[in-house]
Amino acid sequence: MARNARFANNGIINLGTLKTLEDVNNTKKIPDKLIVILFNVLYPDRDSLETRMKSWAKKFESDYNAQFYKCVVVDGEQDIKKEFKINEPPVVIFFRN
Repeated sequence: MARNARFANNGIINLGTLKTLEDVNNTKKIPDKLIVILFNVLYPDRDSLETRMKSWAKKFESDYNAQFYKCVVVDGEQDIKKEFKINEPPVVIFFRN
């Protein structure tokens, strides 16, 4: 029986979601971890950077003590866009505390 590709997992994990600037700032403070935050639109294209990052997250979270997150960026004014100078998503920012 055929499966819809959208529901096929293939071992890919979902990224944790950060919704506000406060969430991002709290996440940056996690000690001894490499924090990778993807700022992207809510529904990216199927073969996008986000899809690749989801597959990388599985390996890097276990082998390299990293944590991957996604923060949704929308059109218009947004504190997160001002703070990190995001003009056009996707943008990836790395933090190490």
